[in-house]
Amino acid sequence: MNRRFTFDFEFFDFFEGMCFIISENGKILSCNKACINKLNAGLNKLNFYEIVENSEKDILKDAVNDCIQKQRSMNHHTKFKIGEEQMYVDLFISPYKTSENGTTTENNCFIIAFNVTDKKERKEDLQRFFYV
Repeated sequence: MNRRFTFDFEFFDFFEGMCFIISENGKILSCNKACINKLNAGLNKLNFYEIVENSEKDILKDAVNDCIQKQRSMNHHTKFKIGEEQMYVDLFISPYKTSENGTTTENNCFIIAFNVTDKKERKEDLQRFFYV
C-alpha cells in the first residue's frame, strides 16, 4: 500500500471548504474554486493573512510556523474577514512539501478552511436562551 499519487490541485475544486497552499510568509500559491468564489480577488496579489481578522493574525502566524517547524498537522480556530463579512472557520493546517527540478521545498502549508459561522451562531443563541 506504498503507492504515490500525483494529482492537480483541481482535485480540491469539489471540496466544500476553502483549500489553500501557502508559503511560510502567507503568500497564496494555489487555492480551489471555493476560495476563488468567496474571495473575489486576484489571488496572486493576496496574502493569506490579509483575510484573517486582525486580532487573530499573530496567533495564526505562530500556528503556521509551528506546523512547518515541527512538520506536524494541527487544527486551529480563527476568524476570516472578507470585505464586510466576518466568518468563523475551523482550519486544518498541514506541512506541505513541493519538489521541482529535484529541489524539495518544505516551508509551505496546505490549509483547509471550513466555515462554521452558522454552527457558532446557533451555539451562542442556545447559550443566550439557556441563561434567560
